[in-house]
Amino acid sequence: MIRDDATWVYPCIAASDTVLYVSRFCYGGYDSVMKTMLERAILVQQAFIRIYKGETHHVQRAVMPKKATILAYGDISSEEKKLFRKLVARNAANMNFESYEVRFTTEAMLNDVVKDIVEKWEKY
Repeated sequence: MIRDDATWVYPCIAASDTVLYVSRFCYGGYDSVMKTMLERAILVQQAFIRIYKGETHHVQRAVMPKKATILAYGDISSEEKKLFRKLVARNAANMNFESYEVRFTTEAMLNDVVKDIVEKWEKY
């Protein structure tokens, strides 16, 4: 059993209509912190499986439909970006995102890009 802020954080994620996931790009995907967070977020979903567009996906609990921005940072080649977009698309389908956007940046520009994303949300 892990005792941390997850019991407080995951209900907030479930109730949110907009989320921003930030991860260092690592070996074609998320870094270990983001991967762990996404795996532990399975509690937002039910143990039951449904067929969605010919694929099996978890049944969602009572969560708000989400607009998600997934921001990966690091030294990422164009081929790696293409693979990461596919990974995010698979996750977005399973997490039942209403819409999502994938963005890339360098570590040096990370804070500025996050600030820009949040400021755009605040305008709406």
